This record gives sequence, C-alpha cells and structure tokens, in this order.
Amino acid sequence: MVMRTDMTYVQTCIGFILGYFAIAFLLLPVYYRLNLTTIYSYLKDRLGKRSYKTGAWFFLTSKMTGAAVRFYVVCIILQRFVFDAVGVPFPITVVGMTLLIWLYTRRGGIKTLVWTDTFQTTCMFAALLLIIYNVTQQLGMSVGEAVQAVAADEHSRMFVWDDWVSTQNFWKQLLSGAFIAIVMTGLDQDMMQKNLTCKSLREAQKDVCTYGFAFVPANLLFMALGVLLMMLAQKDGTPLPAAGDELLPMFAATGALGTVVTVFFTIGIVAASFSSADSALTALTTIYCVDICERPEDERLRRRAHVGIAVVFVAFILLFRMLNSTSVIDAIYVLCSYTHLKAIAAARAVGTFVCYAPRMAESAPFWPDAASLRETARAFFPQADVLLLKNSDLFPLFGSHELRTALFSLFSGHVQLIFYSDSENIHLFTRSVLLSAAKNDLTEAELLHRLCRLNTWPDKLAGLRESTLRKLLF
Repeated sequence: MVMRTDMTYVQTCIGFILGYFAIAFLLLPVYYRLNLTTIYSYLKDRLGKRSYKTGAWFFLTSKMTGAAVRFYVVCIILQRFVFDAVGVPFPITVVGMTLLIWLYTRRGGIKTLVWTDTFQTTCMFAALLLIIYNVTQQLGMSVGEAVQAVAADEHSRMFVWDDWVSTQNFWKQLLSGAFIAIVMTGLDQDMMQKNLTCKSLREAQKDVCTYGFAFVPANLLFMALGVLLMMLAQKDGTPLPAAGDELLPMFAATGALGTVVTVFFTIGIVAASFSSADSALTALTTIYCVDICERPEDERLRRRAHVGIAVVFVAFILLFRMLNSTSVIDAIYVLCSYTHLKAIAAARAVGTFVCYAPRMAESAPFWPDAASLRETARAFFPQADVLLLKNSDLFPLFGSHELRTALFSLFSGHVQLIFYSDSENIHLFTRSVLLSAAKNDLTEAELLHRLCRLNTWPDKLAGLRESTLRKLLF
C-alpha cells in the first residue's frame, strides 16, 4: 500500500474513528434498546420476516465463504513452513486447526473470544514490533534514526489537501473510512457480537470508541514498516515486487531477516487468521440458531449447529485445496458480490433508482487480478438502471477503448441510460437515442439530480426522447 499511495491510508483510519463514533452513539443504542442477540433481528421489526430471513441467510453464506477463504490461506502458509517438514498431510492440518477453534469456542462462547482475541492481537503486534526492530538493525539504524528516516522519506506523505480529483484526497478518504466502519463493522454480526454482550450500553460504547482510536497508531506502525522495507530493498539492490502486498512476505517468509522473524511472521499471520475464524464460527452459529431457526434458548441445537458449521467450514477449505486453482479465490469475490446483487434487486422491487459506476482504474489495486475485477463489475451491469462510465473503464472491461464495441454488452438487463465521458466529450445513450456534447462541468451527481427534477424514474427511462436528453446535458 505504501508503495502505491504513500501513507495516505492514515486519512481513512481517521475516518474509521468517525465511523466508530457513529456506531457507538447511533447504532448501539438501538441494538441495546431492542435487546438484540443478533443485529439482523432488527430487520424483522422494520422490514418484515422475509427481509429478516433473507438478510440472515445471505450473511450465513457470504461469511462462511469469506472466512473459509481467509483460513485456507493461513493453512497453506502453515503447511508450507511448518507441517510439510514433519510430514503432516494438509487435510489433517485443516481438521486439527478447525478442531482447536471449535473446542475453545464451544466451551466459552463469546467470553472465550474476548480473551483469545486479546492474546492473538498481542501475538500479532509482538511479531510486528520484532520485524520492525530487525529491519532497523539490517539498515544499521537505531529506533530514533529509523523514525527520522521514515518521516523524511518521500513515501511518508499522509494528507492530500490540494488535489480534489485524487482518490487520496483527505475528505474523500475521511468519508470513505467512516462509511466503511459503519457498513463493515456496525452492520456485521461477526464484528458486533462482542459488543452486544457487554454489561451495559456505556461499556459497549467505550469499547467501540477505544477500538476506533487504536486504528491510527496500529496502521502507522504497519505503514512505517512498509517504508523501512523499501529502504532495505534499495540498500540490498533488491527489486521491489509488482504488488505492494508482496513486500513483507518477500523479506519475512523467505528468511531474509532471519529465522526468528520468519517464526514471528508466521505467528502473526496465524494469530490474525485465528481471530477472524473463531469470531466467524461463533457468529455463524448464533445466526443459524437465533435468526434461521428462531430457537435462541435451545442449547442442544446450538451445540449441534456449532459442530455442523465447523464441518462445513472444513469442507469448504478442502474443496479449495482439491480444485487447487487461483480462479477459486477469484470466484469468491464474485460469490460475495452476490449478496450485494440481491440487495440491489430488493431495492428495485420498492422502486429505488439504481446507478452503477464501476471505476475500474480506482478499484484495480484492491483486487487480486484484472479478471476477477472485470467479471464482478460486469455482473453488476444488468442490475443498474443508469451506468456512469469513463473512458478509462472501457479497456479493463472489454479489451477495447472503443465505446461502440461495448454498447451491445452494456445495454442488458435493466440498463436504460448510459452517461459516458472521455477527454473531450460527454455522451448520453438510451437504447434508441444518442446525444453528445463538448466536455463541460456536468458531473454525474448533477446529472442524477436533473433526472430526479424531471421526474424521470426507472419506468420512464426507456421512453426518453432527445429533447429530454438535451435538458440533462445542457
């Protein structure tokens, strides 16, 4: 990340603080007032039983898949660095590690998660600090000199105030961080379950706010390590990897920093993955018993569900191993997007206007490869009423910069209107009308605002005439 965007991620971390405050003082009071065991129970009162069950099932499916993929990765690392040397087969590794998680979550439930997460987090940060110390030793610096070197490095830039177009602009990153925290923590049972078991709302709020503040120093340490590793690579004449995420494994996992660092690097990865897997296993069991079966007090069902989910968890991981293809991991991104596709379909059912802007260039750094990003983005096209495209989106999506090549594919499903901009012109397309104009200050937000002012709702898009398109463009 530091290789590509310097240390500007700290802006997002500051946004996390705002997001966690919103969770603490907007969402948690609602959860505690309704005395919820799972946050999806809220859907039952607000949107009805069908929405409640749908939300629970999609959480169950996407969380199981995502947690299994993350744990699959750590199983591979452990197999390669530890268990292959002693002749332990991969299936035994997976079963043994899952059994360990099942045992300690079965005995203690959420209370156990709190203690084990504390221990695992301690292991992860111990590994991080040891790696930083070893890198500074390799560079021949003291800790103070390392701090000064990081601060003086060109990659230490944290804030972008002047470039409003940049995706790293402070206000964009701040708001993104806030909404990421709300959506991925405040609306996720896996993340919220520990806070729902606090003795009081005040304790839960204190826990959430403290967690939010911790993001800034924690991520500063990781980003500082990234800068130091780039310095070390330059000193040793080692070429930097194409992907920034490969920088730490390139040094730590290969033994370039010594055996102790390799061991602690592995411990750090295992600790982080165990923390994710045990929390997911508990959340999935709770969702199944409380939301799917609606039998929260049935202890026998809980024990059986816990075993069943652990077995399915193992089966998912072994399936990934059996197929032994990176396309499986790519498919997970598409599979997880299915949750969002269903949410869009539900929104359309009540008359919501659906717009989609793929932003391929901005999204590419966060995906494993171009193929998985392309397939996921194109899966969303038919669900949109309006597509908002730039010239930079075309080649990653269709292998051509020519809009005519893509038009047939774009007008599928619900798509009725396309707003497209290149370096010189802006264009509006319906299935029967095309209108172009020289580039002006019309933004996508302004276009959508004009659509609403003209009372152009989804069911009217197909019949738009050229005169209406002119009102939108000029």
